[in-house]
Amino acid sequence: MPTITVTRKSKANTARVWDLMSDFGAIDAFNPTLKESHLLDGSCEIGLGAERQCTLKDGKNYIHERVVDWQEGRSYRIEVFGGTMPMDNITAELAVAPEPQGSTLRMTMTYSPRWGLFGQLIDPVLLRPMMRHTMRKVIGGLAAKA
Repeated sequence: MPTITVTRKSKANTARVWDLMSDFGAIDAFNPTLKESHLLDGSCEIGLGAERQCTLKDGKNYIHERVVDWQEGRSYRIEVFGGTMPMDNITAELAVAPEPQGSTLRMTMTYSPRWGLFGQLIDPVLLRPMMRHTMRKVIGGLAAKA
């Protein structure tokens, strides 16, 4: 399973970054790849078990995410349990760590490409670069908003 990690420094302190990150249903506030996001009916607002839908910019594609690990003030990890992504077994972690003059933001994603051998062949030349680019936009949006 491929794993991708992107990091970025921010001048914002960890508390400010965490305030944005932890508003789980409102990731569209800093994620420029989304048209909108919202909590799913019956979901808790934050923490373990929170669930959201993220609708991509095209308005057609979406993902359903569930928090599977929550480290208050530091990170959370989600699993994708539905949607239109061309991958399976997707997990992602969004994290913030203190630095002397701000913070470091980190996003890590693990997934399995769909489509068998064809998916494995296109992963390194198409999926992985596309996901890395998307993740940089997410982290960049978080840094800019913070």
